[in-house]
Amino acid sequence: PIAWEHRMEMVRLALEEYDNIEVIPQNYLPFLQQGTGKTLNALRKDHPQAHFWHVMGSDSFERFNKQGHLNTAPPCYHVAVIQRAGYPKIQVNHPQ
Repeated sequence: PIAWEHRMEMVRLALEEYDNIEVIPQNYLPFLQQGTGKTLNALRKDHPQAHFWHVMGSDSFERFNKQGHLNTAPPCYHVAVIQRAGYPKIQVNHPQ
């Protein structure tokens, strides 16, 4: 697996040209180690008016979707998938 710090750096690089977007700061690492749900709960508590995007590589999305996270996410939570070289293209049929 790719280290958390490396994943965060990839996301920072992918989003650096966009204003009003922040990558999860290091102090949320303990929540991330407990899972996406714990992290989202902490973020929502600290930033109740924000909308959140979970940016992930296509290699991670299949597991995320199989675990049911896509269908149970709250309305303030969105998912963006970046296609990774060497992985099959993703097709998602999601009602939202």
